[in-house]
Amino acid sequence: YALDYPPVYLVFLFIVGKLYGALPLADYKMFDMLAMKFFPILFDVLAAGMLYLLCRKKSEGMGVLAAALWALNPSSIFNSAWGQTDGMMLCLLLLAFYLVDADRPILGSVLFAVTALTKMQALYFTPVLFVVLLYRHKLEKALLGVLAALATGVAAFVPFIIGSAGAR
Repeated sequence: YALDYPPVYLVFLFIVGKLYGALPLADYKMFDMLAMKFFPILFDVLAAGMLYLLCRKKSEGMGVLAAALWALNPSSIFNSAWGQTDGMMLCLLLLAFYLVDADRPILGSVLFAVTALTKMQALYFTPVLFVVLLYRHKLEKALLGVLAALATGVAAFVPFIIGSAGAR
């Protein structure tokens, strides 16, 4: 089959597929749906937690407000209940920027690439990441971060490109 979705979410779907094979989840519609929606819902909860941890640096109330605004946002609830990966992208994106800000630019850049490999809309934040890398770190570390992110992207796509070589 042709690769028509970023590859990281396919790993999570692979795990769900293995669960289907090991457990009789398909016999129970409630568990069937829960298994399919588990990772988007989990990452939505983790995204709310990340927002709390990052925003509480300003104040405890700001952390609670940010987490509550994400967790109780009807669009995020609907998206994760529908199985969309927006919460996964937000959680990983927040963690990537946190790492870049916490003097871990290479790891943060790699995680940013993983974020983009989860949901391509994360690429809209590429210029922001590059500016933050240049502002917070020396040029050498910033460029190493960019190269690490590019290498991560290539390494993640190559198996799928090879595997879908003859697919239409």
